[in-house]
Amino acid sequence: MTQAIALRQRLEKAGHEVCLTMVGVSRFRTLPDFFAECMGGPVTTFESPVLVTGRDNKGVSVARTAVHSFLSLPRFTLSVFRIRREINRHQPDVVINFFDLMCSISFLLRLSRPRHVCVGHQFYFQHPDFVRPETSLLGDLALRLLTRCSAFRADLRLALSYRPGEPARRGLRVVAPLLRSEILEVMAHEGSYLVAYLLNPGYAEQIEDWHRRNQDVVVHGFWDRPGAAAETVLGPGLTFHALDDRNFVRLLAGCRSLITTAGFESVCEAMYLGKPVLMVPTAGHVEQYYNATDAESAGSGVVSDHFDPGLLESRWPDRASRERFRAWVDTTQADTVRLIEDLVCSPEAKADDGGRVG
Repeated sequence: MTQAIALRQRLEKAGHEVCLTMVGVSRFRTLPDFFAECMGGPVTTFESPVLVTGRDNKGVSVARTAVHSFLSLPRFTLSVFRIRREINRHQPDVVINFFDLMCSISFLLRLSRPRHVCVGHQFYFQHPDFVRPETSLLGDLALRLLTRCSAFRADLRLALSYRPGEPARRGLRVVAPLLRSEILEVMAHEGSYLVAYLLNPGYAEQIEDWHRRNQDVVVHGFWDRPGAAAETVLGPGLTFHALDDRNFVRLLAGCRSLITTAGFESVCEAMYLGKPVLMVPTAGHVEQYYNATDAESAGSGVVSDHFDPGLLESRWPDRASRERFRAWVDTTQADTVRLIEDLVCSPEAKADDGGRVG
């Protein structure tokens, strides 16, 4: 969602119009309040597949995910037709798909269509420069299949990455992460507290357990816990906040380091602000494991199987790597919009729809 916010900011700055935002949700993943406010235009939701956690609200449960997906097939089908209906109604020049399977399938079924641009760090896993770490064969095959299925009839795949890369086959381009203007403009400084960002709230127990043995350290955590208050105090110096983009940026800018379950956007935001990152991939989440190992090789921080911020003190990452990352992001901000514009204004696009740029 932060990628969509960042790209909308850049598109509108370049004079383009975003006519509609559609977001896949489920009863396990609701839409944060800040997203609609930041998008500043029409936002609608539809049912989309999601990885379901186990009963402990920590790792991914393959069985529960499979059962939920099977039972939701009728709603997923309705989502595909709803996306098609909205595309037909708005007639955009290009649809930008942030790794959503339902949107991709809607393009598979369309005969006449606008340009289809697929954006995601997952596409970097298809790039020849990516060094694939060892993991379960089944998990790797499932991620490969999902990545291919999330880009049906894609005219352009934009692979968000921690480092530059050469163009690859079949319309695959490596681009810098899409960071929000709030991150690009905030003044970073080094404080003494830590920030934790957790994909699944069950992992807060591990943070709480570590903090009981390190009560002199202040920790501000962020979670997506249903029904949680804006702030939940778990102990002296340990506070968990509901998802709030402004509060997160403010605290991230002044922290010593970030502890996270290895989501791509949070790691990139921390790298840009010069913050070392401790990454603990969500159990059973192959994509996060790949992302974490790739981020570690790029110099962002340390990968671990448990939440122990002390690991960063003993293996403090290279500051020069984070500075190179920031310079790359700063000097390539216009590249993503330019690639989209070049696609829409290409001779093939003009032959299809007269070359109108939305």
